[in-house]
Formats: sequence, C-alpha cells, structure tokens
Amino acid sequence: MIKNKIGILVGMVILAAAILLPLSVNATPNTCKIKLRVEGVSGNIFYGEVEVINDGSLTVSEALAYIDAHNEQLSIIGVENSYITEINGEIAADFTAAGAIYDGWLYKVNGTEPYNSIADCLINDGDEILLYYGDPYGVGMQYPKVDKTQIGMGILNFTSDDTTYNENWEPVVTQNPVSGATVTWYYGSQGQSVSYTTDENGYITIDEQYLDAGEHAIQIEKTGAIEAGNKKLPLILRFSPDYKIDVPVPTGESMNLAFWAIPVMVSGLAIVFIINFRRKVAG
Repeated sequence: MIKNKIGILVGMVILAAAILLPLSVNATPNTCKIKLRVEGVSGNIFYGEVEVINDGSLTVSEALAYIDAHNEQLSIIGVENSYITEINGEIAADFTAAGAIYDGWLYKVNGTEPYNSIADCLINDGDEILLYYGDPYGVGMQYPKVDKTQIGMGILNFTSDDTTYNENWEPVVTQNPVSGATVTWYYGSQGQSVSYTTDENGYITIDEQYLDAGEHAIQIEKTGAIEAGNKKLPLILRFSPDYKIDVPVPTGESMNLAFWAIPVMVSGLAIVFIINFRRKVAG
C-alpha cells in the first residue's frame, strides 16, 4: 500500500515537471541583435549593437521603443505614433522657421530608405538601423561615398547618388560630386587630424606627410546657411564613426623590401649548396 502511494506521488511529481518545464522555457523571451546608429544635427549621438525582444515579427518602431525604455544613452520620442519627433533633445522641424522645409528625423535599414513607416517596416537579427537628421526632400541632402582608387597619391573623390523625381513622380538617380564639404583626415599614433575642403568636382588631395601606410579614420561634414540657435542644418550624411581608409605601402618601399629579400634567398641557397656539396665529397 505504501509503495503504491509512493509510486503515485512520484508520478504526480514527474507529470507536474513535464507540464511546467515547457512553460519555463517559453517564458524566456526571444531576442535579436541589431546595430543602431544615430546621426544628430552636429555629430554622432549613438553607434553600437543593441539587443531587443523579438516575438517573431519585429518592426523598427517596436525595436526603437524597446531601446528607448532600456538604454539610458537614448531618449527617442514619438515612436508610438510612427513619427520620431525628438532624439536626445534634438527636435524635428527645429530649422523650419529659419528656412528649412521638411527637416526632421529620417531612417534607413541596411543602407536603404524603406517606403513604409517605422511601424510597418520589419527587421531581422543582424540588421542595421540608421536614424539621421536632415531635410533631403526640402533643402536637399547628399549621401557621400568615396572613390579610393588613387589614395596612393593622396587623391580621394567624394560623390553622391542623388534622387530626384520627374513629372510622373518616378525616381531619377544621378551621381553628383560632393563639393564644398569639410573632410577630416586622421593620422599618427596620437590621433592628429588635418582638414580639407572638397573642390567643385568632389576631390581632395592629402599631403604626403599625412599618408603613412595603414588605416586612417576619416570624417566628412557640410552645413548650409540655415541655423537654429548655435547649430546649422546638415546637408550631407556623415560617415559612421568607425569608417576607415587603408593607405597601402608605397611602391618604392615594396620594391626595396623585395630587393633585400633576393640577396637573402640567394645567400641561403648558396649555403645549402655548399653543405650538400661537402656531404657528397665526404661521402
């Protein structure tokens, strides 16, 4: 009788564990990691990887709402209405009174501007969200890219694929130079910098003394005459904080290294030959 009671008790415990175990597993929320970058009026506000709750259909607005609630570095207002009105005190339409038309916060996902709102745009694990301030549909804004093919001579060319719309509201993409922009080039072990202004064709030429081989951080900015307080409306999108350009070893130095290597190889072969010759003679 006692054995039967013990058996029943053990069975009840096993049954309860079988029921509760899936519940405990399902209670752990699924998460995903996204990269978030926020470019404000005068500089970068945030750049890093964040982890958010993902129930299987995560939208940009849901991700931003979660980040706003859990990240002390960011305050994002307006997400619940699918229109961001303020980030860290930088308010949309702040430049309108000074001449801007549609200035405010915009967004891109994986480098592309979606055609739907942040409430309808779905994202996945590993995606990149960019929030930036500008007036691309009013005053205008450019998105610089760099031609680095002549960096060995210090030459960089900055262009932008600009979108306009014809009479049928069809997008027309044209590549234009990014002129009149300030480019900051970083060099040396102490993080020194030097600035250049792009010419009418979007070119700069970096002086030879700043072209040491290796990776160099670089940044670009351009503002117009429209001001609000002590800030100016940005006319281009800055590069990400970790953007770098690699300067190759000069051709002359590479040749010198090659010429040094040849005598070493020849002398090494000569030594091997002498050793083998002596072994044969001795044999």
